[in-house]
Amino acid sequence: MFVNGVALTGSSDTTTQTFVTVVPTGVDCLAVSYTSAYAATPFVSATISSTGDIIYQMNVRQITSSGYLAIFSDTITENGVTINTYAKGG
Repeated sequence: MFVNGVALTGSSDTTTQTFVTVVPTGVDCLAVSYTSAYAATPFVSATISSTGDIIYQMNVRQITSSGYLAIFSDTITENGVTINTYAKGG
């Protein structure tokens, strides 16, 4: 199931973007869009955080100039899960 990521906070310029995306419950993957698209595929580093008791793992796949796919180790069942994204282009 795919749900568009929503950037809550962050900053961006022509080469670097950092932002936080809230992960809704009931998903096992999430399409995350950058705050603005790159001309070419950027380097992406993303981490998952949770305020609850469950620890999720995440893989980043299908990185493009406009976003990436976050795949979780299990279906997200609790609120307070976020993805912290750092993307750098050149």
